[in-house]
Amino acid sequence: MGEDRKIRIICEGSEETNFLDILKEKGYLTIPHLDITYDVAPGYGSVGPMFHTAFSSGEYDAIFAFVDVDNFKTPCYKKVESDLKSILGFDPKNVIIFTNPCTLQLEVIGIKPHIRLSTSSKAVNDQYVKQCWPEWSKTKTYDAKKWQRDKIFFSLTEDKNFERMMQNIPLLSTNIVDLPSTSIQKFFNLIHSGDLSLIDKIMFEED
Repeated sequence: MGEDRKIRIICEGSEETNFLDILKEKGYLTIPHLDITYDVAPGYGSVGPMFHTAFSSGEYDAIFAFVDVDNFKTPCYKKVESDLKSILGFDPKNVIIFTNPCTLQLEVIGIKPHIRLSTSSKAVNDQYVKQCWPEWSKTKTYDAKKWQRDKIFFSLTEDKNFERMMQNIPLLSTNIVDLPSTSIQKFFNLIHSGDLSLIDKIMFEED
C-alpha cells in the first residue's frame, strides 16, 4: 500500500465540524492508510486562505472545503469556488463538499427522513429542529449554539440514529442546484474506496 495519505478538510463553520465530529465518534473517519483531520474557518471568507495554507505546506495529499450552498442566496459557495479555482488552476468541484441548503439537512434526516430543508436560515429551520429534538428545543430557538450542537451530536451518535442518517444521505440529490442536495456521499465513496490513487490525483486534475 505504501505510505499513508493525509487528508485535510476546511470547514466553513461549526455545524460542518459538528457533523464530522459525529462521523469521527462513530469511527467512520478511521480508515486504514488514511489520516483525516479537519479545522473550522472563522467565516467562509477564510476558507480559501486556509485551503491555500494547507496546499502550500505540502503536508497533505488531499484538501477539501466543506461548505453550505444556501440555494446560492449568499456569496459563500461562489466565493469558496472562486478562491479554490485560483489556487488549483481548474474547477475545484471535486474538492468541495457541499450541502444545499446547509449541513443541518444531513443531520435532520437521521431523525426524520422526510424533512427537506429549503434554506440555511436558522429561524426558519427552528421548526424542523423542534420536530426532531422536541425534548430540548421546545422552549429554545435554534441558533447553532454549542450546547445545541452537542445535543445533536449525542443524538446522532446513537447507533439507530446514525445508521438512519447514513442510509438516507445517499437518497439526497447530488445536483447542486437541487434542494436539498449534497456531494458528501461522493467524498464517502472516495475515502472508503480503498484506492489511494484516487486521492493522489484529486488535487491535480479535473474529471
